[in-house]
Amino acid sequence: MKKKIYLFVLCLAALCWSGTAEAASFKGLGDLPGGVFESRADAISADGKVVVGRSDSGGHEAFRWTDSDGMVGLGYLPGDNESGAQGVSSDGSVVVGYSSTNTSTTDMPFRWTVTGGMSGLAPPSYVVHGSANDVSSDGSVVVGGYLGDESKPASYAFRWTQKGGMVDIALEAGAGAVSADGSVVVGTQVFAICLPFRWTVTGGSEVLDGFSEYGNSDAADVSANGVYIVGSSYNEGLDMAKAYRWTEADGVELLGDLPGGADNSRAWAVSYDGSVIVGTVDVPGLSGDRAFIWDPGNGMRLLANVLTDVHGIDLDGWTLTAATSISDDGKTIVGYGTNPYGNLEAWMANLEPDCPLELALAKSQRGGQSLKNIRSFRKQIMDQTLSGRRLASLYYKHSAELTKILKENPAIAARVGQAAIKYGPAIESLLDGSDGPVLARSDQKRIASLLSDLAKHANPELKTNLLAVGTQFKAGKSLSAGKIWERFEKHRW
Repeated sequence: MKKKIYLFVLCLAALCWSGTAEAASFKGLGDLPGGVFESRADAISADGKVVVGRSDSGGHEAFRWTDSDGMVGLGYLPGDNESGAQGVSSDGSVVVGYSSTNTSTTDMPFRWTVTGGMSGLAPPSYVVHGSANDVSSDGSVVVGGYLGDESKPASYAFRWTQKGGMVDIALEAGAGAVSADGSVVVGTQVFAICLPFRWTVTGGSEVLDGFSEYGNSDAADVSANGVYIVGSSYNEGLDMAKAYRWTEADGVELLGDLPGGADNSRAWAVSYDGSVIVGTVDVPGLSGDRAFIWDPGNGMRLLANVLTDVHGIDLDGWTLTAATSISDDGKTIVGYGTNPYGNLEAWMANLEPDCPLELALAKSQRGGQSLKNIRSFRKQIMDQTLSGRRLASLYYKHSAELTKILKENPAIAARVGQAAIKYGPAIESLLDGSDGPVLARSDQKRIASLLSDLAKHANPELKTNLLAVGTQFKAGKSLSAGKIWERFEKHRW
């Protein structure tokens, strides 16, 4: 019953459609006018809508980017001519960074707001050099580091509030990130070697446990909920740095390597729940760093490969050097790289929202190709018909629920993944128009049973649609391709 495969692929393609409105995308963010073409993104707001960093406008200048306004320069503190933005509040209304002149190293931390523009943090008189590196969700807490003068000759991590001003939280240290509520700060502290530290409102500053077996280590980011800390740790035995994720419960977890191995890696940013981490990795055989993405199911992967192979995006000559920040939901990533014209440019990548089939195939070695084939079917066939688009629209609102069902029922998720792999050759035959494998009665019953089990956990509307498709397989009818398509077009299934 080869023709039955057609209907099953419709189910798989629908399962693989996004649950919210936008598909995956990638774009360069441009640069500021004046100067050479150069920009880099260093932070993104929690909702993924505002990006900040620096660009060349005749010298480095902090920028704030939105989809509606594009890249806008934030200027400098009085008397300065260079600046850079390094942190942004959750809604993008507050930006922090540094401002300086191009003839000195006396950077000073700034805080910029939509309503008030740029202002210095008014550091104590003994501060000769400093930078604001991150800001809390509501913009009220700023963290960073500074170097003192002869009267206070050391470096300090600081935490700033409007009421308390700049307060030291660690000696010979710099603070790199803060949790959403401002209660957890992380950074790097220098002893005999560099070690990551965590400061909390209740417990003060302490070096993270678990790094005694490693060499120089740092903390680059903390999740918005304050639980997950990421950075890099030098491995003496391997003579290279490795990206890590740390929690108080589990300690240090090295993120591993790319398939086939990798050299140095560094984690720069982590999503709200710690499930997605981005950074840079030194790939053997390639010149320079490359941006990576990590999650527990897939491990470390080159972000460029994920965008190209999984999401079908043509990067058109881009080299993605570093992924520097990520939205809370782990779906929007920013960084910098070399554009097709050879210029350093900030970029943004939007990954597709939760895809049930991607979840089901995550642990399969052949999952990437199966996912690619099914998405090709969706684009080449379903997208071309009114009913195909209607079916996709129907599943727009069910994708999140299907993902939830698969996460809560790993046995069903495994069956969905196995089915997608098993009928992969048949899907390929439908795409190229050639003859291919057939669906035996046992296959039809197995598919109907799978759809029925999914329906048991679904809401009434999704249940009705899953069972309606499953009925076609239960019937075991021998229908021509034309008849199946006719039924599909008339919603008789």
